[in-house]
Amino acid sequence: MVTSAVGIISSVMIIVGMYGSSLIVTIGFKFYCIVIFIYQCISEGVVFIHYLLDKKYSDFNDLYKRFGKQITYSIIWFLIVFIISFLLKRNEVGNNAEVCRTFLFFVAFGAFFVYVMTLDLLSVKIIIGYRKAEKNIEKLKREKLMLAYQSLADQINPHFLFNNLSVLISEIQYNQKNAVEFTQKLSNIYRYVLDIKDKIIVDLKNEADIAKAYIFLHKTRLGDGLKIIVPKCGNMDNMMVPPLALQTLIENAIKHNITDVSKPLTIELYREDNKICVKNNLQPKKCSYSTNTGLSNLKKRYSILGNYNLEIIKTEYHFLVKIPILSKDKYIGNE
Repeated sequence: MVTSAVGIISSVMIIVGMYGSSLIVTIGFKFYCIVIFIYQCISEGVVFIHYLLDKKYSDFNDLYKRFGKQITYSIIWFLIVFIISFLLKRNEVGNNAEVCRTFLFFVAFGAFFVYVMTLDLLSVKIIIGYRKAEKNIEKLKREKLMLAYQSLADQINPHFLFNNLSVLISEIQYNQKNAVEFTQKLSNIYRYVLDIKDKIIVDLKNEADIAKAYIFLHKTRLGDGLKIIVPKCGNMDNMMVPPLALQTLIENAIKHNITDVSKPLTIELYREDNKICVKNNLQPKKCSYSTNTGLSNLKKRYSILGNYNLEIIKTEYHFLVKIPILSKDKYIGNE
């Protein structure tokens, strides 16, 4: 109805501009009521055609084909409505030159009206489709991140748990005081893993705290064969990283390098501008078990979050990974 009203008002304004307001008065109110009814029939028909074609050609790849068919069917419907109207009022139209001229003008304007209305309907469809596509992309990104996180969480579950349970048994036998703290740290890590299962980014402060617990477990297991340097943390407000990012980098260093009292593995964590750096001396194991889901997993998660890249520097003596610190404001609502 709104579209029909716009069409009627537009056509009347054009007639006034072309022929003057006297023609409007001459033709009479009844004629315009008929025209309003005709335009309403056209509008309803075009919308119905759009609805039918929307079912048949729902794919955006069929948009050109669908546009051609909609224009064709809409014009056919428009002609049917105007021909029937002309036949019903042919005596009145044929006997009055001004009415005939106005009627023909409405025919021409009606064709243009159908074309514009078709474009409007398709434009709305494209806009709605684009917005749905954007939402689907965001949903897929989130799902992909969840899968990436789940893959990483699964990685630490069995192997990590069995190793630390063995250490815990030993600590209970020989160092009961340390066994209590070890149990608390292990519990904190698994509670953290459960708490962040629905998040794509986490506070850097929380991640740093859990990394310290993770370091404690490895230090207990490996003793003086592992040295980890963690400077005092400054202000970490509004700073975010993907879940288990620091744990991944620490695990990657320990998994692929020798840890021995005579040849300790030294891992250093520090901040450099807007990046967190994890650096270790390079003393690779001859063979090490790897599921290849650690560092590559972290790379994928950063790329999904915003096309971020990890900076990896490998020299003869050191292996260094720099990960970007994310801003909480940018990802608010996505945690």
